[in-house]
Amino acid sequence: MNKVIIEEVEKYEEEKYVRPVLFKGERTTALLLCLKPGQAVPPHRHEGFEIVLQPLQGEAEAVLDGEPVTLRPGEVVFVDDANTTTAAGDVSTLGPGQDALIRKVAAANPNTVVV
Repeated sequence: MNKVIIEEVEKYEEEKYVRPVLFKGERTTALLLCLKPGQAVPPHRHEGFEIVLQPLQGEAEAVLDGEPVTLRPGEVVFVDDANTTTAAGDVSTLGPGQDALIRKVAAANPNTVVV
């Protein structure tokens, strides 16, 4: 068993978002997306992986298959490997300067063969 205290690994930088790894297993990786207002994750895919995004703090805008989705604490978003994803920390209704903290879990899809 491994236990991580999020406050101890949560980290923000002015230049770009930070992705500290919480756990890395054989088929699953859990990490944090730490975004300051205005920072963005470039569009990308996770071929062969299923992704769970769970906002922990602040709000962020994600684009899934070209459709904007607002990520809010208390919600969980599932993304299969067919979706193109991007997330930006520039959307916040919690007050100016609110950082966004999102837990991201990526698990290899056992039904997908990655070449």
